[in-house]
Formats: sequence, C-alpha cells, structure tokens
Amino acid sequence: MDYLVVFLILLWWTVRAVIEAFHWRHDYNPIMKIDYHGWRLVESAAVVIITGITSVWILILGSWLLGYFIYEVTMHYVLEHEMFPERKPYKIGSLSIKRSWMLDTIIAAIGSAIIILHFTGLL
Repeated sequence: MDYLVVFLILLWWTVRAVIEAFHWRHDYNPIMKIDYHGWRLVESAAVVIITGITSVWILILGSWLLGYFIYEVTMHYVLEHEMFPERKPYKIGSLSIKRSWMLDTIIAAIGSAIIILHFTGLL
C-alpha cells in the first residue's frame, strides 16, 4: 500500500505538470497567467506544515517533496523542451523569491531520503 501511495502522488504531480504546461502553451486558461510556480511553493510549504509525524504522513511528505521536483522538471520540459532552463524568481504578490535548481534538487533529495528511510524501516 505504501508503494501505491508514493506512485500515485508522483503520478499526480507529473500529470498536473503536463496539463498546466499545455494550458500555458496554448493560452487555454487566462487565470493561469499568475505566477503559478510561486503559489506551488506556498502549497508545498502548507503540506509540510500540515503533515504530522506518523509514518504514513511522513511517507506522503517525502512523496510530495519528490513530486514537486518532478512537477518542475516536467513542466519545463513540456513548455521549453529543456529540463533545467534558467530560473526566474518566484513572484508571490509583491514578494520576489530568488530560486535555483539547487533548491529544487535539495527538496528532491530530502523527499527521496524520506521515502528510502521509510521503506528501510529507519523512519
């Protein structure tokens, strides 16, 4: 069951990225003009805050963090045919947050470590 949770969360992130990239590329939804990546970061922070310290929630947290990285890479590949393009800062309201692929890679590494530790029984 734990493997299914991880798989479904990662699949959800991938499908969401492809759908959103399609919307952006074809100007399908004018609401998507906001900096959706910035709000995705806020959404991820909320998941980190909301998740408890039970085993299942830790697994969901690890999957969510790894999924965030998969989302970003997939989104850029579909939009720009490049997996790691130069990053623009996040714009959340009047706040501007500098970003880099290093931060996303660290987030993916933390998520992967949580998943591995969960399945090895160390967490």
